[in-house]
Amino acid sequence: MALLNRLQTDQSLARYAGWFIPLKIETNGEEWRKWASQYRHQGSSIPIVYVVRADGKQLYARSGSLPGPELPLMIEQVLSQAGTVYNDQQLQILKSSLDKSQELLDAGDTAGAVREFSKISKVGALGQLGSYAQPAVQADSFAQKLVEQGRTALTEANDKLGQEDSRLEGALALAETKRIYSALPPLRNDIVAAANAARTNPSLRDTLKLAEQLDEARDLLQKPAGQRRAVTALNRIIAENPGTPAAKLAGDWLQAENITPVPSVAAPAFRAWTSDRGTTIEAALVDFGYGDPAAKKDPFVVLEKRDGQRVTVPFARLSAASQALAKEDVKKSRAAE
Repeated sequence: MALLNRLQTDQSLARYAGWFIPLKIETNGEEWRKWASQYRHQGSSIPIVYVVRADGKQLYARSGSLPGPELPLMIEQVLSQAGTVYNDQQLQILKSSLDKSQELLDAGDTAGAVREFSKISKVGALGQLGSYAQPAVQADSFAQKLVEQGRTALTEANDKLGQEDSRLEGALALAETKRIYSALPPLRNDIVAAANAARTNPSLRDTLKLAEQLDEARDLLQKPAGQRRAVTALNRIIAENPGTPAAKLAGDWLQAENITPVPSVAAPAFRAWTSDRGTTIEAALVDFGYGDPAAKKDPFVVLEKRDGQRVTVPFARLSAASQALAKEDVKKSRAAE
C-alpha cells in the first residue's frame, strides 16, 4: 500500500511517527464489516484513510491516498483535535503512579496515595492532562476523585470549626486535610485560604496551632522512624494542656500504641533562636557541649522544636543575643543538677 509505505519512508513525516499506530484492514470479511459499521467514510474508492483518536472518536475518514502536501496537512488538522500526545515512557509513568496510588487508597492510606499520585506532575498538570490515551483519561478521573474527597473533607472541617463544641475536632480535620490534600492544585488555594482564615481568627488561632501539632505527631506515630519524635511531642501536649480534650486525644493515641503517657514531662522554655545569618526557629535548649579544642570540636547547643525534632547548632553560629540566652539557660540547667 503506497500510503503506508510513504508513512514509513518519507523523512518529512518522521516527526509524526510516534503519534500514530498505522493499521491495515482488508475491505472484506467480518473484521471490515464491524469496522465499517462503526466508522463511516466519504467517497467510494480505495484506499480509505481513517484517523481514530485514542478514545475511539473518528477524526478523519475519506477515500483517496492523499498525495503530496495533502497528507501532512491532514495530519496537522487531526492533531489539533487529538489532545496532548504523550510518549510511551510518559504513559508508563502515568500508569505506574496511578496503579500505586489506587493500591494505597484502597488500603486506606490517602496521604500516601496523594503523594504517589503527585509524581504525575512530571508528565502534566494533575487532573488536566489533556490526553485521550487511556492511562491519561484514568489519571484525570482519579484526580477528580481525590479532589472531591478533599473538598468534602475541607467542607466538613470548616463546618466543625464554626461550632464551639467541635472546634478542636474541626481544627484537627483542617490540619489533616492540609497535610494530605495540599499537593492537589485544584484544592491548594482553598485549603490555604481556610487555614489563613483560622489563624487570623483570635478564637481559633491557638486551637489550630495545637491541632497542627497533634496532626503532625499522629502522622509521625505511624512511622517507625518518627515514633520517638511523636512520643515527645504528644507527651509535651499532655504536659502543657492538662485536662483538655487535646491532652486526652494525645494520651489515647499513645495508649493505642501501648505507650504509657508521661504527663509529668516538664514544659521546656521555648523561645526564638536566631543564627548569625538572621534565620530563626522556635525551640527549647535541651542539651549543650563545651567542645574539645584538642579534637577541634567547637561548643554547641542542642535545640528541640515543638514536634520533638532536635537540631545541633555550633555555639558560634548563634547571634550574640541568642548566645547570651544560651549561656543563661546552661547556668540554670547546671544549677538545677
